[in-house]
Formats: sequence, structure tokens, C-alpha cells
Amino acid sequence: MTPSPLTTHDRTVGAAYPVTLPAYEGPLDLLLQLIEKHELDINEISLVAVTDQYLSTIERLEEIEPGALADFLVIASKLLYLKSVSLLPKPQPPLDDEEEDVGDALIRQLLEYRQFKQAAQMLHEREEQGLRVYVRTAPKPDLERRLDMSNVDVHKLHQALRRVLNRMPSDPPMPRVKTYP
Repeated sequence: MTPSPLTTHDRTVGAAYPVTLPAYEGPLDLLLQLIEKHELDINEISLVAVTDQYLSTIERLEEIEPGALADFLVIASKLLYLKSVSLLPKPQPPLDDEEEDVGDALIRQLLEYRQFKQAAQMLHEREEQGLRVYVRTAPKPDLERRLDMSNVDVHKLHQALRRVLNRMPSDPPMPRVKTYP
């Protein structure tokens, strides 16, 4: 089977896939950039039309490069996420502590309780498996610490070295080797 002129080797079905919409005409990756920079409103773009155009192009292809498909899927998923965020209601600003609703406080406490219950369950399972050791890795050493050497002079260093050497045990005597003629 010979490849048709429509293949994904030129990457025109990936990030550079051309899109024709009433509000935009150009490559798919540029569409995403314009939306992320807030130069184009995501609500003016029909993601259904983008997907339909892409699927009709894919149906005509004999060879499909996986990388080009992955490029399209990444950009399409980002566009879908941005559109869903724009359609969902924005969260309300947090209330002051005094204004916190009793229901909200109860929900917060229940969520905290659930976290503690899950942690307790995990600890119980570890205990039943005989895993009674909990390893904690040491924090990274602070490599920026430096000794303050402003009060140190050569005489003090010499005295400190003598004290250290005096505390060290003396070397055992070297064994003598006797040679016979």
C-alpha cells in the first residue's frame, strides 16, 4: 500500500494543524497561545468544530504518526480545560473567621476527620503487615554555614592542634624483624 499524499509526516495534523473557525483561522498551537495570553476569548471558539475538522482530516489519512496525534491531544485537552474553567463559576473570596458559616465549619471539620481516619487506617495496615518502622530521611545539610574565624590567630590554632595530638593514643612500637645470617 502506497502512502497517500495525506500523511502526518509534515505534522499538519499535530500542533500545526490548521483550524478554520468564524473567530479564528490558523494553526492549532497558535490558537492555544492566543487564548492563554487572553488575546482571544475561549468562549468564542467552538471546540466541537475544531474536533470535527480534525476527525474528518484523520479519516482521510492512510498513515498517522503517533507524535502528531499526541500533539493534537495535548493541545485539545488544554483548550478543553481552559474552556471548562471559563464556564465554571468563580470561587467566592474567603470569608473572615468571624463570618465563617456553621455549615462550612462542619464540612471543614469532617474533611479533616476523614484525613485522620485515612492516616489511622494506613498505620493500622502497616502494623498488621509487621511494618513497625517508619523511616524519616534526614534533612539536607546546610552547606552555606561557615565557621567564624575572625578571633582565630596562628598561635591559637597551634595550641588547639597540640591539645588534639596529646589526646591521641601513641602509636604502638614497630615490631622488630630479626634476620639470621
